[in-house]
Amino acid sequence: MATKHQVIFYPVGNGDTTQIILDNGKRVLFDFRHKQCAEEESTPEIDLKAALKKDLADAGKESFDVVAFTHADNDHIEGSTDFFWLEHAKVYHGDGRIKIDQLWVPAAMLLEEATQEQQSEEFVLLRQEARHRLLEGKGILVFSQPEALMEWLEPKLEARGEALTARDHLFVDAGTVVPGFTLQEDNVEFFCHSPFVEHCDDGDIIRNSAALVFNVRLQADGRTYDYLEVGDADYCDLERIVGITKYHGNEDRLAWDLFNIPHHCSYKALGAEK
Repeated sequence: MATKHQVIFYPVGNGDTTQIILDNGKRVLFDFRHKQCAEEESTPEIDLKAALKKDLADAGKESFDVVAFTHADNDHIEGSTDFFWLEHAKVYHGDGRIKIDQLWVPAAMLLEEATQEQQSEEFVLLRQEARHRLLEGKGILVFSQPEALMEWLEPKLEARGEALTARDHLFVDAGTVVPGFTLQEDNVEFFCHSPFVEHCDDGDIIRNSAALVFNVRLQADGRTYDYLEVGDADYCDLERIVGITKYHGNEDRLAWDLFNIPHHCSYKALGAEK
């Protein structure tokens, strides 16, 4: 039987949600944007919550193998904290919530500051979830390992009586293949293009620049296909990725058969703003 992978782009309005369904049944979801207006048949946006729940139920699954939030802008996380089972607090447990086997986040999501008035906002709840999973040492991968994050993490590990390096295996650097998926076992691998450490250690965090960017390499029936998942990277971020990737001899990771151009591509992703 022929190998079949699916890459599904959901009509969520001015935002992003993409799902990769592998031939072996594993599911990787990039971002989540459910708009309340999508619950009305008269609007063009999909009812994302209903669609994803039905898809999982039809497949006999109760969780996603991976949910990756490329960055914390509202149009990439809206409705997520009502939809997913969050480990860090029981109020976010319960029937009907969808579990996340492994959460992928850029380091910036753990470092963003929030005012007292922002504590109930979704980016803060996802920050708490990511911090909880990192401290517990399971169910998460964090992309880039900036000094600012280690300054937060190391005292907490020391207080728990653990080695300062005890969570190093949960960090993934740009320019490396993400652990957990292989071409041999899954017919897919994820090569991390971004973020870089400097995106968090240079001062203010700019979400788009500090976002996840991947080359997703899929194999099917002896052929290789490349998908570029770029979050909301601006043209200057993409230029830097191209330069660094070529410098390190990984130019093949810039190839693409499918390119998820950022939804703001008309004025930021393709060139300087006019």
